Amino acid sequence: MSENIKTRRTMLMLIAAGLAAAVGVLLKVIVIDLPKVADSMIPVLKIMATS
Repeated sequence: MSENIKTRRTMLMLIAAGLAAAVGVLLKVIVIDLPKVADSMIPVLKIMATS
């Protein structure tokens, strides 16, 4: 019985670690890539505004 609880707890920890890693990657992508996207969009927006 205790062995079953232990394996279930291990599974939950692995799932939690996987979710944390996924969230970390998402945050990294948002923080790093959004400024690049914004930089590439600004000239386009300026062109659209002036035309």
